[in-house]
Amino acid sequence: MVASDAIKDDVWWGKVNKPIPQEVFDELYDKIIDSYSNTDDFYVFGERSCCCHARRCCCCSLLLLLLLLLLLLLLLLLLLLLLLLLLLLTAVLRWLLRREQEDAALDALADEERGAAPLRAQHVHPPRRQRRLGDRL
Repeated sequence: MVASDAIKDDVWWGKVNKPIPQEVFDELYDKIIDSYSNTDDFYVFGERSCCCHARRCCCCSLLLLLLLLLLLLLLLLLLLLLLLLLLLLTAVLRWLLRREQEDAALDALADEERGAAPLRAQHVHPPRRQRRLGDRL
């Protein structure tokens, strides 16, 4: 590749990606054009480059797979936290119910010691309003 101003900062220059002078590129380009213009057969092969030549994998798909696995892990962690919160809420509600039952039992015991009659639940109806002439039904 020619190290032009447009791509020189975007290419990872090193052992594999080495810049060539513009004159060398032009000479190779002219040879390729002459070769293709003198033949009737032209074949195109779909190739790709990748960091792992043996498996022909794509780095982007590996990163996407890792990102999806991380997302799945975070989702499982969230579900675990929700389960723990539900268990904690259940334990607190059981403790409150037990405490209310113990308080009611202590109150009943205290009433017995004082000799008071135990309170019974009574259903109290609200007072009825008398209808007068002219009231809407």
